[in-house]
Amino acid sequence: WTCMCLTERYLALGTSVGTILLFDPRSGEHIVIFEEHTFPQFGPDFPLSTQSPITSLSLLDDHVCSAATNGIIRIWDAGSGTCTWYLQGHEGPVHSLDASCYPLMASAAEFPDAQVRVWDVEQFDPMHSDRAMHRLEGHETGCTCLKMTPGGKLLVTGGRDCTVRVWNPEGGYQLAV
Repeated sequence: WTCMCLTERYLALGTSVGTILLFDPRSGEHIVIFEEHTFPQFGPDFPLSTQSPITSLSLLDDHVCSAATNGIIRIWDAGSGTCTWYLQGHEGPVHSLDASCYPLMASAAEFPDAQVRVWDVEQFDPMHSDRAMHRLEGHETGCTCLKMTPGGKLLVTGGRDCTVRVWNPEGGYQLAV
């Protein structure tokens, strides 16, 4: 397993072959497999069928949010197993995702992107899936982890540049390093 996420209702497990398995954590019953994180991969050296390992998972009500090394974030319907939205725009692998503060969701990418993006899930537009509400810059070599406080008032990020940064996710600005 490459990552996992747990709530009272769901246990989601990500794999290195680009699939996500969803279980009922109380009974252990398998609910569904999500299988669409298989393309595209970065650069001309990767065929379209390249599998993109799942790097981060976050659960939001009846939806599973996933990030992968191909830089794409997907939002899945937990009941049907279908991808209802996908977000693109990161230019590097997405290492961390937090959708726990509805309607805000935050994602963090590796170099060359090195950006943190804040998305408003109520404002998703399928014709413009690359439009984040805010693009937060400050980590020089990539952001590897992030977490929002309950209520979404603060976003904390950590990067390969050995800094921890605190942000206002709604306003899109840095509060502290």
